[in-house]
Amino acid sequence: MAKLDTAPTANDRAMTLDRGLQVLKLLAASEQDLSVAEIARAAGLHRQAVYRLLGTLVDHALAVQSNPGRYRLGFGTLNLTGSLVPRLQDVIRPHMRALAEACRATAFFFVREGDEAVVVLLTPPQTTDVHLTFSQGARYPLNRGAGGVAILATREPGPLETDDVRDARRTGVAVTAGQLHRGAVGVAASLHAQPWMRLESSIGIATVSDGADIEEMKKAVLAAADAVNREFASYSRSERNPYGLTPEPSSGKAA
Repeated sequence: MAKLDTAPTANDRAMTLDRGLQVLKLLAASEQDLSVAEIARAAGLHRQAVYRLLGTLVDHALAVQSNPGRYRLGFGTLNLTGSLVPRLQDVIRPHMRALAEACRATAFFFVREGDEAVVVLLTPPQTTDVHLTFSQGARYPLNRGAGGVAILATREPGPLETDDVRDARRTGVAVTAGQLHRGAVGVAASLHAQPWMRLESSIGIATVSDGADIEEMKKAVLAAADAVNREFASYSRSERNPYGLTPEPSSGKAA
């Protein structure tokens, strides 16, 4: 008996790609995290098909499960947009530089990806030769280190909950010691997700714990986060470039 060829055809692969792109577009267009049922209904797909598509997108960091059963765009989509990462740097880097110099410590920008916090940007201080170093792109458990803890503190309590997360949720700033580097202390605050950049992220500093003025570091980090949030709030999504940073038009009369 002849053996049936069950390999996917070119048409099958094209259809799967088309459906995956539909799901990505739905996630990108929504200002809320979407459930499997909502995606299936909007895309006209069976739930099992949506589960499979989301599994592949999550594997490639193009989607992330934000809460049980709900999904949003993943950090990996930034790598597909070319101009967004440099533009993000343009917005965040000056505030990180000022924070690093004010605290004489390494400033960092973390982004959540699944149950990990990813180091996206680093700025060491220029006024001292002694500072902590990280690897850009390094990943850490989300509930270890100030950067991830600050992100977790914006979410409802869950399996990753720790005393540090509870403290950060109460005070608005995360403080950890010795979790990522022995003898180091980290301070971080979360950044507000925006419709054009629905990332869970944080900004903060890390330094050696000896002689660190934690209260002053907390004030500096909160001020930096507030400044970045205000600048983020002045940007909106553009129809021509939905992932670009486009200043909102002034609501007042032209001068």
